[in-house]
Amino acid sequence: MRRKIFTTLALAISLFSMQSCLFNQEDIFDQSSSERLSAAKDNARKILMDAEYGWLFEMFPEKTQEHGGFAYTLKFSELEVEVRTERMSGVYTSLYKMIDDNGPTLVFDSYNKAIHEFSTPSGSSDSYEAMHGEFEFVIVDATPELITLRGPRTGNTMYMRPLQEPAESYLAKIDDIASSFMMTSIVGKLGDNDINAKIDTDTRHFTFTVGDKSKTLAYALTDKGLRFYQPVKIGDTEFESFELTDGGKSLTISDGAASGTSFAAVFPEGYRMYADYAGNYMFKYSKGEFPVTLVPAGDGKSYRMQGVNENYELVLGYSKGTGTLSLCTQILTMGGEYVKDGKNYIAAIAWDSVKGYINYSNKIGLVTKWNGDEAHPVYNLVDNAVWGTYTVGAFSFKSMSSTTLSSSYNLGNLASTAYFPFTGAGKHQVTGIVSLTKVD
Repeated sequence: MRRKIFTTLALAISLFSMQSCLFNQEDIFDQSSSERLSAAKDNARKILMDAEYGWLFEMFPEKTQEHGGFAYTLKFSELEVEVRTERMSGVYTSLYKMIDDNGPTLVFDSYNKAIHEFSTPSGSSDSYEAMHGEFEFVIVDATPELITLRGPRTGNTMYMRPLQEPAESYLAKIDDIASSFMMTSIVGKLGDNDINAKIDTDTRHFTFTVGDKSKTLAYALTDKGLRFYQPVKIGDTEFESFELTDGGKSLTISDGAASGTSFAAVFPEGYRMYADYAGNYMFKYSKGEFPVTLVPAGDGKSYRMQGVNENYELVLGYSKGTGTLSLCTQILTMGGEYVKDGKNYIAAIAWDSVKGYINYSNKIGLVTKWNGDEAHPVYNLVDNAVWGTYTVGAFSFKSMSSTTLSSSYNLGNLASTAYFPFTGAGKHQVTGIVSLTKVD
């Protein structure tokens, strides 16, 4: 018993001595941790505000960067931030703040249409969890030349760089690059390595193949070309940026030891540039044909088909990756505004008329296939092979109680004859869709 008492007493004395030593140690910092964090936040805020033209922020949503990267410009005042982006026109102003969360953290804490786009659910079944974007960013490092950020939800590392010109002019240059960047692959050599890279311009990814090894990387467009999410390493050579050169027919490395090395662009057979589709056509289907006009929407990504009916247009999406147009399930619009039949909206819904099923996904529909004749182009409209074992060959026009594409809001066939575009029986349907033939 006495041994236990002495042991316990000795241990207590030892712990007390250790505690005394800890309290007697000199603090190796001049400030407390809270004071240092406060100073770091103040310094980061000052750096943010001091950039004359603001900052270029290349945002990569989703932890695997599956959507690619996008350019935003941010101009900070004491409490507010002005946001512009290549993804939408206009300036969007909202509040921001700096908080403590494993380091200084930049938070966009009031709704901003541009900055919150990827973190806001759309309400459709395809994106009820949004696109896994961020609106809080831990500041890993901040200098006037570069700010390194980390998204706490995705773990993605992203960067802000000071703009050297007004935001509007920088984003205009990105728009020019976007309209010129049409290639689907590149080929060339880097040192002793033969390089082949497939490019998905819709999702903004490169897949580099060297020998029997492949690696896929996301990219964001810049004012001169593109920059990868992380450096590309081939052999002992690293680079992170390409410039678009030779009028869009090549890509040239613009940094590192391989700067100046160029790769030739490759386009697939049957590829059509965005501008090639503008003009007048005859729309052919099972009951005849009628004239329509394809008008560029002005975004380099879509066309408006006019002439189907005086009360609405159909929107066709353009794929830079394949050079094709797609006509898919959609809520009808006119000049970008939703069209209503009384109090209800109208949907053109992809239909397998043979098996008798419709599909509410805006990814299901028809895609163009060019006949290869420059002088007399014909674009056959064929199933885009997204709907499994079903084949789209028709569209059914339905009355909808919401702009959300879902069977829950389908009210049935149209009632008003003002929106019947076609002749013969079943005027709310267009069956046996065949082609678009250019007439000028």
